[in-house]
Amino acid sequence: MKECNVEAVLSAIERVWSSVIKGALDQGQLAAVLHQEEISREHQTTSFGLHLGVGVLGAWLHGSQPSSYLQFSQHLAKLKEAPEGYLESVIQEWFIDNQHKLTLVQVPQEDFAKSLEEKEAVLLESMVKDVTEDTRAILQEQGKLLREQQDTQQDVSCLPCIKLEDIPRTGEHYPTEKLTIEGVPLSIYTGPTNGLTYFRCLSTDLDLAPVQEALLPFYCDVLTSVGCGDMSYQQVGLQQMLRTGKLSCSPHTVADKHKVDKYSLASLISSYALDANLPYMFNLLEDMASEPNFKETERVKAILDMQVADLQDSIVSSGHGYAMTRAKSHISPLGRLSETLGGFSQAKTLQMLQKGNVQDLVSELAGLHVLLFDRAQMRVSVNTGVDTLDETLDALSPFLSSASSGSTYGIHPHDFVTVANSNEFVEVPGLGVNFCARAYRGVPACSPDSPKLRLAAALMSSKYLHREIREKGGAYGSGAMGYSGSKLALSLLKTWKRQRYQYFQR
Repeated sequence: MKECNVEAVLSAIERVWSSVIKGALDQGQLAAVLHQEEISREHQTTSFGLHLGVGVLGAWLHGSQPSSYLQFSQHLAKLKEAPEGYLESVIQEWFIDNQHKLTLVQVPQEDFAKSLEEKEAVLLESMVKDVTEDTRAILQEQGKLLREQQDTQQDVSCLPCIKLEDIPRTGEHYPTEKLTIEGVPLSIYTGPTNGLTYFRCLSTDLDLAPVQEALLPFYCDVLTSVGCGDMSYQQVGLQQMLRTGKLSCSPHTVADKHKVDKYSLASLISSYALDANLPYMFNLLEDMASEPNFKETERVKAILDMQVADLQDSIVSSGHGYAMTRAKSHISPLGRLSETLGGFSQAKTLQMLQKGNVQDLVSELAGLHVLLFDRAQMRVSVNTGVDTLDETLDALSPFLSSASSGSTYGIHPHDFVTVANSNEFVEVPGLGVNFCARAYRGVPACSPDSPKLRLAAALMSSKYLHREIREKGGAYGSGAMGYSGSKLALSLLKTWKRQRYQYFQR
């Protein structure tokens, strides 16, 4: 917010608390939040146990019984069965009557980055200019001791470790069934899902014009964030929270596993829901596919403004990702597409859209939507329990039948000229940090060298690069990554604070 609006925002917060205790609490929103809490516990990821452990620590350190944190179902049931006015009384006690609070206002300084650089330069100069020969000798000796310590082989036997024999040589497989519904290939995976059903729909083999490729990420964000059918975007958002765990759409690249310079572009729609909510989830997907309301121009403009701001922020926090994406764009067609979809090129695309006419943008989004929801392109997968398979298929069929049909598509090879030994520098004003990456053209996924390169990248990162670049060189981070598919390249990341790097150069 602007500094002049601070008091207005604080007053707005107080008004919200006051309206809630007077009975303005939206019961639909409340049910949606409780549903999200419930489904977040049912949706078990690979880090499920780790999150439980971290959560137990917080409750334990503040005097609660650790086991009480794990009794989530009982706590949720109490909230659902709470008497009328319970939440209002909690808000009254802890947010209105409670005077133990802190208001913190942060005001940006326009010349902060320049001022910081000047202070660093003065500090560095003062540390270097008055160094005597005796001090230099001491520093040199300390440097030798540091290097000896860095080169010493550390004893890692004290660390907990998973040994190779602890890992099964074969993975656990669940039965897979292949069907065709409404002309759409369907893969069904049945097994224990903790009362959830997972849905994914690929619109594959898209042969889009370059302008449409650049627009695809924004289209995906807009599709799940505007109204559809007879619902506004606020109502759609509420239904997503009330009926699904997550509903998302994103660009998806499919690499050819045999040829480095061949790929397919797709869009991926995914969602999951409690088994009891499957009909509602697929009804929502059907409305989204058949009647998206791109004409909510104010909403589209707001999403665009948020995307531009988020990308600008991400360049600072994820600069290494942008550097690697840019490096890969010079050595493979899929790397170039990745840069178009999520690199500096995508940032420029959004900035151009922001300056353009929103009505023209809406027309382009609607035209792209027609291409993406065609049954001829769709590939669907469903993960569900054995007992709920029939109900899942009954709920899925209307969604698939709502899509248009008739087009034919195929995987298209893309001509690409490899740039040999290309070096590029992209300047981001005021960043203050260098992000460096190098990419090598590799092999397709089916090559026998593919797993070796992935393993080599992991070993190089942990056994060599971290020690040489992070510990000895003083950079913020480093690593090597092996990419599957059309570009099994090794990317080397080196990040330095600019002033520190200049000092090392000296």
